[in-house]
Amino acid sequence: MEDYDALRQAAETGDFSAMVDLAVALERDGHTGEAESWYHKTANAGDLRAMVGFGLVLYKAGRPAEAERWWRLAAEGGHLLGMCNLALLLLNTNREPDAEQWLRKAAEAGDVPAMKQLGRLLDRTGRGGWAEQWWRQAASTGDAEAMGHLGTKLLASGRESEGEQWLRQAAEAGNASAMNSLGVPLANSGQYEEAERWWRLAAESGNSNAMVNLGKLLYRTGRKTEGEQWHTRAAKEGNVEAMGILWAELRVAGRMEESEYWGRLYQEARSG
Repeated sequence: MEDYDALRQAAETGDFSAMVDLAVALERDGHTGEAESWYHKTANAGDLRAMVGFGLVLYKAGRPAEAERWWRLAAEGGHLLGMCNLALLLLNTNREPDAEQWLRKAAEAGDVPAMKQLGRLLDRTGRGGWAEQWWRQAASTGDAEAMGHLGTKLLASGRESEGEQWLRQAAEAGNASAMNSLGVPLANSGQYEEAERWWRLAAESGNSNAMVNLGKLLYRTGRKTEGEQWHTRAAKEGNVEAMGILWAELRVAGRMEESEYWGRLYQEARSG
């Protein structure tokens, strides 16, 4: 409460920074109505940071059209987070050309999250070479997620040595998706112990694809009980491949009721 009092006192003098800080603190503590009021007041006065915060409050409240208006104003004012938030909203409403424009502007200004998202958009729309360039630029800043994207892209294009190097850097930085991807070329080249180590680390961090890969390796090496445990955990987290594996493996084991249960879920997930 003392922090609120100090911020409120400064905010009431017209200090924009204090006004936004007060709004942030109020929102954090669940006082959304009062936070919105301070954000709105400061945004109306032209503060870009407040425009971004106000847009987020509006978006969370189910008012995306209003959020878009404020994020667009912030983006047009040069605020990088405003550009990124606007671009994501545009992507979610199927306005990819406009989204790409804002992602590119933010990426060219050095925003790493924008570089990564722009890379994903370019890759999804058949411009893999340009995606690689943006992921490489983001990876050069030390961003582990970008390293993982780049490594996966390089592997898929046959540049296995460089791809594995980037995946290893990302995995060693703690990126679970990269750990999972790194396990694939390792297993394919017979380095099963190292593949298992990376898949296990990723699985233990919650990556369901790694749970599936680890489970398959455990099955192949005679550790079926543990393999089933990992597949079950992945299936419970919604991994469709794991559901299909359990459907088949449990049927082979004669556990028909459990097999049919996972079979139904697998079919529903595939048809949905």
